[in-house]
Amino acid sequence: MATSERGTVVQRLGSGIADVVERWMPSPFLFAILLSYLVFVGGILIEGAGPAAMVGYWYDGFWTLLTFGMQMVLILATGYVVAYHPLVRRGIERLTRIPNDGRQAVVLVGVIAMVVTWIQWGLGLIVGAVLAREMGRQAHERGLSVHYPLLCVAGYMGMGLTWHWGLAGSAPLLMNTPDNIFVEQGIVDGLISTSQTVFSLSLIHIS
Repeated sequence: MATSERGTVVQRLGSGIADVVERWMPSPFLFAILLSYLVFVGGILIEGAGPAAMVGYWYDGFWTLLTFGMQMVLILATGYVVAYHPLVRRGIERLTRIPNDGRQAVVLVGVIAMVVTWIQWGLGLIVGAVLAREMGRQAHERGLSVHYPLLCVAGYMGMGLTWHWGLAGSAPLLMNTPDNIFVEQGIVDGLISTSQTVFSLSLIHIS
């Protein structure tokens, strides 16, 4: 039986929306191409730049992001390797045996995902997903009543709540990288150290 034929009204509605998105949603790469064309046309019509100049701007700007792009690739790749190390996998399996009910399971997955993602978002991305999957398997085997969609959300809470404030956050690292694009373009006067971003106590002050 199709998924859309089972469950509550809300579940059927959600399943129907998901089916439409999966069928018709374009590849994210297509959006990058369309935005490139949009900027190209906008630069010509609004800023008065010539087509050759716009191509040059695109080419020069693309390569200035290589340093930052390589940082993100290394973060994600190393996170994946560490997350699938046998010791880490065994640790995850032990953690999933701790909860005694569905609520504890969701809270445990969410907290661990947020903490690990703060340390390294690539590691947290993989660990959160693996932990949520293993927790679901353990809950099924132990007969725990758990809300599986919420468990999946908990596995990605780190990416939604703590990664950009963490040690591997994209913006803090970029702003602390010498000769970054914002410094070169004069948007900021100089580097912004992690003491002003990641480790700034003002983040937790209540005004």
